[in-house]
Amino acid sequence: MSSQRDLTVYLHEHVSYELLMLRYAWSQMEAYLHPLDWNSKFESFCIHARLLHSFLCSSDDNRNHRASDYVGDDFEATYDKIHSLQLGHLVQRLDSQVLHLGKQRSDSERKLTVDKIRPLFDWIETNFACFIKALPEPYKTSWNPDHADPAKTQIGVEKAPTQSSNPSYTLLTLPRQSDTTSMQSITVFNYTTKSQKNNATE
Repeated sequence: MSSQRDLTVYLHEHVSYELLMLRYAWSQMEAYLHPLDWNSKFESFCIHARLLHSFLCSSDDNRNHRASDYVGDDFEATYDKIHSLQLGHLVQRLDSQVLHLGKQRSDSERKLTVDKIRPLFDWIETNFACFIKALPEPYKTSWNPDHADPAKTQIGVEKAPTQSSNPSYTLLTLPRQSDTTSMQSITVFNYTTKSQKNNATE
């Protein structure tokens, strides 16, 4: 069983990150993007939505942290469990379309679209709010909503180390949990092809 400290760190660093990326991917999917950019945001959304759905439903896989680790099994009475079961079929379709080379992947009628997955996004937002409301101390105090808000992240781009195979990288800078005046950086790699590098120098 995880310690209170481990659960606090996990909530602060990992759960908030999943929600942050879910929200960012969703906002980008509703924008006009190159088809390949849209696909990458769609795939990102699917991964984070699947993880958060599993977290909120407190899946039986004890290798993962679950919402019930924080708020107890009674949380099941506070969220939309019936709708969650209905969304389970949608999550399975995410698996087959994005995370597996399933045989039904090329079925255009079964392919998921923004309109088809919107109920999943809405369910996560609604029930994550229920989860935060149900959090006891010290977890409630440690939760910082800004860490899950794409509009509150500070983004800066720096050059990579001198190795020729390394990409440039983006730093997402957030306040540390214990000290709002110091900053914590998360490195996100942004790969650039050799031809793009050559074009950039011309």
